[in-house]
Amino acid sequence: MADRKGKGTQISNAQEIIIKGWHCVALRDEIYMQLCKQTTDNPKLESLQKGWELMAVCLNFFPPTVKFKTYLEGYISRYMDTDDDLPDLIVSQADGMLIPISHFAKQCNKRLEKMVQSGPKKGQRKPNIDEIEQAKKSIFNPSMFGSTLEEILALQCERFPDRKLPWLQTTLSEEVLRLNGAQTEGIFRVPGDIDEVNALKIKCDQWIIPSDCPDPHIPASLLKLWYRELQEPLIPPEFYEECIENFQNPEEAIEVVNKLPDINRLVLAYLIRFLQVFAAEDNSKVTKMDVNNLAMVMAPNCLRCESLEPQVIFENTRKEMGFIRTLIQNLDTSFMEGIVYSFASASMHPAACAPKNRKPLGRSEYEHTGSSPPKKKKTKEDFYAFCTMILEYTQYESNKHDEMRSQHNASPLDSSGSTADSYTSDTTLSAGSPSHLSMGPDMPDSDDESYELITCFCMKPYGGRPMIECSVCETWIHLSCAKIRKNNIPETFVCNNCRDNRFTKRKSSRTRIENNKFVV
Repeated sequence: MADRKGKGTQISNAQEIIIKGWHCVALRDEIYMQLCKQTTDNPKLESLQKGWELMAVCLNFFPPTVKFKTYLEGYISRYMDTDDDLPDLIVSQADGMLIPISHFAKQCNKRLEKMVQSGPKKGQRKPNIDEIEQAKKSIFNPSMFGSTLEEILALQCERFPDRKLPWLQTTLSEEVLRLNGAQTEGIFRVPGDIDEVNALKIKCDQWIIPSDCPDPHIPASLLKLWYRELQEPLIPPEFYEECIENFQNPEEAIEVVNKLPDINRLVLAYLIRFLQVFAAEDNSKVTKMDVNNLAMVMAPNCLRCESLEPQVIFENTRKEMGFIRTLIQNLDTSFMEGIVYSFASASMHPAACAPKNRKPLGRSEYEHTGSSPPKKKKTKEDFYAFCTMILEYTQYESNKHDEMRSQHNASPLDSSGSTADSYTSDTTLSAGSPSHLSMGPDMPDSDDESYELITCFCMKPYGGRPMIECSVCETWIHLSCAKIRKNNIPETFVCNNCRDNRFTKRKSSRTRIENNKFVV
């Protein structure tokens, strides 16, 4: 904090501290403990300011451990509110502005809450100078990530005073479409490169329009991150229960949307209109992201369950997805045409998948149109019947496996073997063929069960092909699998498994004998 002269610059020293804290978990609490010490009763205002700045920047990249979180949270909260015992000290900034300590404390508290939920910085790249500079600037100029919708609109009011929607939302949405994201498989499901996403995030916070993205997954991932990191969820918590209760009722779900605050309603309608582009049949066939998949990936970014009970969270997850799916299928977003929006082509316009007021078709009308009626809804009885069928099939497979094991050492012709007398001149084998070979005119028909019997290690059935029996394990093996020609049948045959076992036993006994020679 410039109390002592260091070797490098202040920003390089800060980068070194942040990289070590980001990389090594054991050093994080020590770093925050030293920052608390340096910002307690420090008479030098410049050093005090830099200490709070460094704490805020560190909280942008890595959190404290669970054990130290409570202490750090209590320390920061001491300076958030002013009272008579602890005056709100004024710190002078480089440009002459006077910044109270409570401002730094509030920024640190906000970042601490966010960092505890999201965890340390993602990706393989170490924090660079640009990221640290942006984290420092956002202390005085709030970022568009992690803020409320009202704060985001206030940030852009000077640049875009007439915009009714966040600049970041529309810019990233249009970038996804410009990169042909509506025809990209796995869009919104496949994550973009995390380092590229972080780099794009810095550019967007600097109001730089992305124009060099090579992959639509990058702006799509950043767009999801923006929705997810909103300080308050897109659908406020007071409307959460109504959404869960009416996730299957289109009319009530639309009524909930109409009750939202104006900014939340417009942003949500813009998102639904954007998702309707991808839900169109022409696009979903290519992206493999139908309305169900879109609702699955976007529901956690719009709704947040405040319950801590795992069972409640699990049950509500399905209802959250159902609510977003209902909006994509039924919400009329035509009123958003006056809002800033552009589409890459007419075929991608959400009008192609907008809900239409149609009367439900009866069975006779389905037959007239040549289409099939909707499938019958599954009941508990159907589920029980399915489970019973699975259990019966499992028992059948088990019995079949036991039967095959009992027949493993039997001849494929249900006999102990075929003798040489059973062969005729029509066969390619000589009359003196050994008795452990099975092939001849008495072979069964293709309908015989022995045709399907499996004894060879290739796990293929007998099928009428010539087989030979191992003289050790009495297992029948195809001649082709044993690599034996029909005109060169050995008197005795030993399969590879038995041959390997014999070799292993012989080798182990030889080793034991050789070792005994050296015993005194």
